[in-house]
Amino acid sequence: MRRFRWVATALISLMLVGASSALADKRVALLIGNQGYAPEVGRLSNPGNDVALLEGVLKHLGFDVTTVRDAGLASLLQAVNAHVRRVRQAGPDAVGFFYYSGHGAADGATNYLIPVDVKTIDDDQLWDQSLRLTEITRKLKEEAGNATHFVVFDACRNTLKLRKSGTKAIVQSRGFVPVNQESGMLIAYATAEGALASDVGKSAGPYATVLADEVVKPGFEAVAMFRNVQRRVRTASGQEPYLGFNALGDVYLAGKGEQSTTSRQNLSEASEAWDRTRETTSIAVLELYISSYKDTYYAGLARLRIDELKKRQVAVDTSPKAPAPTPQAAHSTVANQTARLVVTADNDTVRKFGLFGTWAVDCSKPPSSGNTYEDDSPSETGYPIRTWYHTQGDRYAPTHTSEMRNVQIVGPDRLAYLDARKSDGSLTKVILAMIGNRLRSYEAIDPKDGKTYIKDGKSVDDGKPTELFEKCPSH
Repeated sequence: MRRFRWVATALISLMLVGASSALADKRVALLIGNQGYAPEVGRLSNPGNDVALLEGVLKHLGFDVTTVRDAGLASLLQAVNAHVRRVRQAGPDAVGFFYYSGHGAADGATNYLIPVDVKTIDDDQLWDQSLRLTEITRKLKEEAGNATHFVVFDACRNTLKLRKSGTKAIVQSRGFVPVNQESGMLIAYATAEGALASDVGKSAGPYATVLADEVVKPGFEAVAMFRNVQRRVRTASGQEPYLGFNALGDVYLAGKGEQSTTSRQNLSEASEAWDRTRETTSIAVLELYISSYKDTYYAGLARLRIDELKKRQVAVDTSPKAPAPTPQAAHSTVANQTARLVVTADNDTVRKFGLFGTWAVDCSKPPSSGNTYEDDSPSETGYPIRTWYHTQGDRYAPTHTSEMRNVQIVGPDRLAYLDARKSDGSLTKVILAMIGNRLRSYEAIDPKDGKTYIKDGKSVDDGKPTELFEKCPSH
């Protein structure tokens, strides 16, 4: 039962109004992300991201969160038993939240969570090595029945490779089947009855992303919130999540207050900035992002990105070293590779920032002295190129052309580079600023004498703001 994934931008940095009274209940959550399956079972990409995303969200909503990754059968049982015990100890008004992301499937009328240590994918043997979903719901009802429970099954992956016993034939994975509803319990599936979901998404899967986005919105009772998740997932992917509940009291997971305008603006800015920062390989840039948006869930994703980059660096540092070449060959090879890597990195960085294309003060009018155009284009053999136009003839007449060297994303909406003008070789340190969907020169300094031409988006000579450019569909 592969859960279906990405859709929207998720939030976590809410400052909830009136949260002290609305969130007075004790809250306990267990998040399980099973991703590291053997290739013959079917690898997954997003469960680790899903639980990381929801962990930050639920902690901000007052949950005591336990997160388990890549659990075998024994670990699954242990985690579930501990969760039930913690919810029971939290008292009669407690709220329990159980979330599973990973492989799952149904055999007949029984749904199973599949651990990462399954020994076989033979159709009639797999189930003996897996955990029944009803074991979880039964324990929650019988041993912590006075609490309100939310059970989310983000599974039913279409990458699960079930096989008929005694054959090598792959059979279609089976989507979940509905279970009997228990009072005081809401059960949500990422897919409709009998359906499968894909394992797609970059920072998290579609269902987890939408759930994280909706659960932090104050003023929504939990059932209404999960219905909002259903609608958004259906609209984004065509997949129909399932929702079942019985005699569930009113629970406002994010409180009854309203989200402030400032919070909405900050989250929107954080989302746009993360879209431009997520692929960076600079730890310094990611740390800058975290300091700017530390109260949002995107900061958690940035921390995960830093961990990933550090792991890659460790892998590079500890990989076997090839025999050392001769000094002459080494010098030539390193020089050529360094130049090639620098050029490739500069083009990639400009592309990630979204700069490539044609920009103008007013795209609806032709180039003129009052309507500057400029083209930013990649180069297969050299640095990215910026070409400026002020006049229009049979073809655009370029005013000047520059190479973009040593390009770096230095903030969520800032791109720094060394502008090398081709006509005279002059150099200028430039910082561009992306303001919404518009672009402007934010800083320009002569690296030789330190003379500043532009500072904080204004010309030093006359104090006027620099031109704002919009991106044009074409010349």
